Amino acid sequence: HAWAEDPGLRFYGSDGFHPTQLGSVVAALTIFRVVFNEDVSDLPRRLVPTTLGLPTLDLGDNADLIYRAVEEAVAEAG
Repeated sequence: HAWAEDPGLRFYGSDGFHPTQLGSVVAALTIFRVVFNEDVSDLPRRLVPTTLGLPTLDLGDNADLIYRAVEEAVAEAG
């Protein structure tokens, strides 16, 4: 769904198999959405972990697109 809106998004690394950080975030958001049945659109653009040593993830201008794509994908699969 996200690629339909922005084909330039990089979800996979140069090997075409392993996910980029963005790809991992989208997978985690999708799992979160399914397991907890909570709309990811309510999450902030900047995800700050509560565990020390983990990176802060800033989705920036892509946040709305990513969150919408996760919601669409889960609804479609539903």
